[in-house]
Amino acid sequence: MGFYRKPLEEQIPQYAQIEYRAPDLYNISATESTGSSLLSKNSNGQLTYIPREHFALTSSNTFNGNQIINGNLTIIGDISAEQFNVITSSVSHFTASTNFGLDSGDNHTFTGSVKITGSLSVIGNTTDLGNTNITGSIYMTGSIYMTGSIYFATGSTKATIGVGELVWDDTDGTLELGLKGGHVRLQIGQENVVRVVNKTTGSLPEAQYSAVKIRSAQGQRLAVDLALANNDANSADTIGLVTEDIALNQEGFVTTFGVVNNINTTGQLQGETWNDGDLLYLSPFISGRITNIKPQAPSHTVIMGYVVYAHQNNGKIFVKVDNGYEIDELHNVRIVTGSLKDSSTNNGGSTLYYSSSVWTNNDNVRLVQSTMVLASVSSSFNFANDTAAAAGGIPLGGLYHTSGTVKIRLV
Repeated sequence: MGFYRKPLEEQIPQYAQIEYRAPDLYNISATESTGSSLLSKNSNGQLTYIPREHFALTSSNTFNGNQIINGNLTIIGDISAEQFNVITSSVSHFTASTNFGLDSGDNHTFTGSVKITGSLSVIGNTTDLGNTNITGSIYMTGSIYMTGSIYFATGSTKATIGVGELVWDDTDGTLELGLKGGHVRLQIGQENVVRVVNKTTGSLPEAQYSAVKIRSAQGQRLAVDLALANNDANSADTIGLVTEDIALNQEGFVTTFGVVNNINTTGQLQGETWNDGDLLYLSPFISGRITNIKPQAPSHTVIMGYVVYAHQNNGKIFVKVDNGYEIDELHNVRIVTGSLKDSSTNNGGSTLYYSSSVWTNNDNVRLVQSTMVLASVSSSFNFANDTAAAAGGIPLGGLYHTSGTVKIRLV
């Protein structure tokens, strides 16, 4: 083969790349007899022979040494690397998914901050040794073990929250948890609710915030009925106010302590006028109804709570149930036989007397028209005199006589 008369660099455009077989060029020594090579023009205007293992065409290639790419690299396929370092720039991910690691034993370390816009799903355990800023949601099927704290954004209150969602309520100054059904928001540390079964004769609307009592149990839930302050059986087990719509024989939440929000608390539903701070009682006349009129005996006085905010739509009631007591439910009263009453006749009834720090009834002593009458059934009574009473020999509430008169020691 002859020599080229015209310099080769003048025949090849500055940026052109021409494929030659290395042994065919007189001024390039090559040991390969087959395969493709690349001619590149260097800064001195000389042609340089680049072995084929240093560049890629259409088949597999092995690169030896460090490679520098000034520009963009587009790869259709996978990148397999023993170590992947991003030094001074960033990695942008657009439309596909990124998988790190081959098994659960692989560890991935990030130095700096990790910011996630969107959702984070964690399967397994998460160890946080620094700060993690997440704008979006975290969905987890494992556990979080922390040696620090979780901080919630405290600038505002969300209008709605989902089931299982925990957010900050800046109005009440606490965290709120969305409960089952999506209708009740639990103010953490400020209220208590219980999930019950409606065993009344109809639905329990939230707007009526009915007072309910425990009736029985069903399906591992307390079963409730409407409470009424007409007697002990209908009022003693009153637990709270309905705080969401509960259909007949279905489950729902009742507030036993804390604030019930967004109801009509003007008294309009009860035919009354309510004001902020009013004390509310269980009605002795209408089942499930509450009132700001204190019931009178023999009706039962069951306190249901207080009007926090009297408003037609955004009203609030603080629920704090106090069922009151029968006299024989007091700790220092013991009723053994008979019945307690102030009788105008000598038939039946008994009177309390005080001994050893306990009030006890006695059928043999009765109050009749505000006069002490001794009714000796099978025995007579001998009373200590006033000298013994003055000496402390008669207990408080005990009877003694002086100057022909029977008296009761009160002090």
